[in-house]
Amino acid sequence: MRTLGKLWKRSTWPQRYFGIGCSAMLVLCGCMAALTAIFPSSPSTETPSATREILATRTILATEAATATRRPTSTTRPSATTPPTATTRPTETRPAPTQTPAPTFAVIEFRSPVPVNGDARVVIETAPGATCFLSYRTPAGTQSEADGLGATTAGADGRCAWTWQIGRGTTPGQGRVSISVGKYTQTLVIEIR
Repeated sequence: MRTLGKLWKRSTWPQRYFGIGCSAMLVLCGCMAALTAIFPSSPSTETPSATREILATRTILATEAATATRRPTSTTRPSATTPPTATTRPTETRPAPTQTPAPTFAVIEFRSPVPVNGDARVVIETAPGATCFLSYRTPAGTQSEADGLGATTAGADGRCAWTWQIGRGTTPGQGRVSISVGKYTQTLVIEIR
């Protein structure tokens, strides 16, 4: 700092003003480069690589202008500041809860035809924990009450399975198997021989 002060004292007024003028021009060029980088005057038709080179040049000029040495100015006393104003917190918005759709299902095993006195079997796949229901109507049109029919709950693998025996007195023909999970129902034709 002392050498700068000595140089300042030894220089003549034209040298001083020339130095100040050059510094001011550098700052002005840097400001202009920064402004044209932020607010281009017209749409650019240059290639992307040329644009990058221009932006790099503008950045270098702006950096040089910002780092140019300036003569210190007199300091002013700090003025009274206004206290910060209270701000309100934004309210938290949460999306409305969505309803979980009723689980659908897929039949993965269905035995048909089944002989009289044989075992019928149906396996479906659905959502784990879903309640599944199966009913069987005989070829004669009566609702069966055989063991193994009715409601069951899908396991962790999402499967519900039913096995029931076709009674000895069942008339051969086409029966109906109805499977329900939630609001979905599927009816299958089962052949009894």
